[in-house]
Amino acid sequence: MNESTTAFVSNRQMKQRQAMMQMAQEVDRLLKQHHEHEGLTWTGSKADLMEALYYAFETGILHDDYGMLLTFADIVRRGCTLLHIEPSRNPYVTALRARQRKGMKNLNYLERYQIMMDKYPVNTIWTSICKGSTAV
Repeated sequence: MNESTTAFVSNRQMKQRQAMMQMAQEVDRLLKQHHEHEGLTWTGSKADLMEALYYAFETGILHDDYGMLLTFADIVRRGCTLLHIEPSRNPYVTALRARQRKGMKNLNYLERYQIMMDKYPVNTIWTSICKGSTAV
């Protein structure tokens, strides 16, 4: 690999890591600051939600009230309950398949999230959440 290719790959990886951390922080705030009774709903696909929750889990920044790391199952349960969506039968497999999507029309959620970060620099994940019949 030449220097420009290496720099491009390094920059792409840095942006991807930055997007993953921002997504994880948004999921963390969502789980800690909102409650089921608020009537929030996920408007994106179940695969996108499982993928976002898995990326949040993968960063290792989500903890319970006692400082213990949340398991992926805990994050899925809390996220699906909060956003009024039935969890996948096997959320890990759903997230893994979603991450493997390829092609321009089938970008995985993290890649689309990176694109949305330019348009909505703060609270990007909220573009897929609505309250009642209106977007938040």
